[in-house]
Amino acid sequence: MSGDNGVELPLRVGDIIELNSGGPRMLIVDIAAAGTIIAAWRDSSGMASEGSFLGRCVHRIDLI
Repeated sequence: MSGDNGVELPLRVGDIIELNSGGPRMLIVDIAAAGTIIAAWRDSSGMASEGSFLGRCVHRIDLI
């Protein structure tokens, strides 16, 4: 998601993200100290998981 000037906006709680290397779509549930992203997702069997990732290792998914 870009702002009016085309600059990428910072990630925020509620954004949908994906690892740069691929994987499931995840929901940002918190942003911890030093920009660590806490994200939640469900696997193919519906089991909920949560993990932490460096902000540089993920990118926002535009759903529109």
